[in-house]
Amino acid sequence: MKSEPVSPSTGVGVLHLFCKPTPMFESEAAVAAVKAAEAAGCQVVTIATLGHKCDVAVMAVHENLRELRTLQTAVQHAGLEVVDSYVSLSEVSEYAAQMPDAMKQPRLYPTIPPSHVDYAMPAWCFYPMSKKRDPDAIAVAVPARVVDAVIAIGDAVAVDVPARRIAVHRRVARHHHHGCRKI
Repeated sequence: MKSEPVSPSTGVGVLHLFCKPTPMFESEAAVAAVKAAEAAGCQVVTIATLGHKCDVAVMAVHENLRELRTLQTAVQHAGLEVVDSYVSLSEVSEYAAQMPDAMKQPRLYPTIPPSHVDYAMPAWCFYPMSKKRDPDAIAVAVPARVVDAVIAIGDAVAVDVPARRIAVHRRVARHHHHGCRKI
């Protein structure tokens, strides 16, 4: 018997898994995990990463959080150790609340890569973001060098992904405060 879906009332779940292969890693099992998730309706993007924290990243989007958890379990059973992860819900941020509904829908229900894009998207950018939910505290301090790097990457590949925590839009407010920019 299949469990009832666990879904947000609005938007979709977004999962980021940052992984390293263990000695038990089986590439065929990892591919099968992604294919099974896609067959269940997940949008999945995998990338090889640079740096010392992980070797591969998996981003998945689905309206049912149970499907995202199933993917995570399958990735782990394939011998990938999840060294970091983030779960978020797509949403319309405060600055976009006044947009027409047609512009809000891709933010709430993103297509990865975006269906309106007619060019290859060879990379995606991720930065962890925590935000207070106090209406008077909508700005988040991010080191200026991170904002500069994300903007440069976005400009270089002309990327503007509508899901929160996936991209920085070019409308970043450039307010300096102790080496950080509020966005």
